[in-house]
Amino acid sequence: MIDKTYRLKVAAFIILLIVLAPLSALAGPAAQPLITNEQPVLAHCDRISDGELEDIRGRYDRYYFGLDVIVNLGGSGPVFTMTPNPNNTPGTVNTATGISFSDPYVNYRAGVAPQQLYQMVQVTGDGKIVRGVMNLDVKVPRSLVNGRVSSFTVPRPSETGLKF
Repeated sequence: MIDKTYRLKVAAFIILLIVLAPLSALAGPAAQPLITNEQPVLAHCDRISDGELEDIRGRYDRYYFGLDVIVNLGGSGPVFTMTPNPNNTPGTVNTATGISFSDPYVNYRAGVAPQQLYQMVQVTGDGKIVRGVMNLDVKVPRSLVNGRVSSFTVPRPSETGLKF
């Protein structure tokens, strides 16, 4: 329970606020705004002309790498295919197990290795945008999904593709 003296103190404080609030409005605005002698930060910087900015605008190097890996367990068509994206960065090398690219700033590798798919990128410096996409499409026969197949052999990856 709240005691009586506490209630009286709170009531007195509220009355004081009600009386003083209109008086503070009558005082008017402050006499002078606060003024400092410091210059703004940008006043210390030289202005860069548009001609100078043209040399540094749009200087990001863009790299794109894409690889589609398809594992077809349905029996129609090849069991394993890898298709490099036609929009890959110029200079991308297609190999039997994937794709690779190398220049002084970006190294990229993607493909199939024993028991794994891999994608590695190494970027040095700044101003580089690198995007690597690997799509994996596994086609499974409907009978396998429904559980109607008594035995099924899953292929295993090798250096040259999938082996049964």
